[in-house]
Amino acid sequence: PSVFPYTLLLLLTILLFALNWRSIKASHFFLLTGLGGMSLLMSRNIPLFAIACVPILSELMHNYFSKFKAWLQINERFAGFGTTSSQPVWPIVITLLITAFFIYIHFNKGQQIYQFDPAVFPVEAANFLEENPPKGNMFNEFNWGGYLLFKLWPRYNVFLDSQSDFYGESLIREYDQIMSAEGDWQSPLKKHQVDWVLIPVNSPLANAMTKNIGWTIVYHDNTSMIGIRK
Repeated sequence: PSVFPYTLLLLLTILLFALNWRSIKASHFFLLTGLGGMSLLMSRNIPLFAIACVPILSELMHNYFSKFKAWLQINERFAGFGTTSSQPVWPIVITLLITAFFIYIHFNKGQQIYQFDPAVFPVEAANFLEENPPKGNMFNEFNWGGYLLFKLWPRYNVFLDSQSDFYGESLIREYDQIMSAEGDWQSPLKKHQVDWVLIPVNSPLANAMTKNIGWTIVYHDNTSMIGIRK
């Protein structure tokens, strides 16, 4: 279900390419086929495909449907949307009210407008690491890689982050084996000389490390856990 809109966009692209095959520009063809192929290989490329798609498909739709009278009538109805408003006061008032609301939250309630949610990201664990830096290489939860790069780099390098297409399939499979604590899950950690881990507290790996005498749990909260190899 999460990729259903993308599937419709992809099908619409193919349909409009077919309807406009005589007049389509080479640059548009290579751009969308290239990004379309990348999006099929890795879902993180879907937003790039969507961003490039919309203006090109809009032009292709206009070129094809402009031969129909009903489409020209719709265009005429939308033509006035681009005119300057004679009463710009309401957008200004709404903008000022929204700004005042965020200022009230920030100063009177002491809440940060922009912040990482400690229930989603290992915020407190990262603060602990800054005050108690362990030695050696880190193993981390895949989805926390970007945050940990932001918070801890260059002191520490992540084991993996969400740019998974740069790391290769073999490393992803090793990561999956480690996180699920399947089979000889410690062998990949030794192979990559991992000395400590930062992982979700409710993960299978966290449960396995808690019971394993080869690891010491030095920190844990409701979100994350830090284990160090003895």
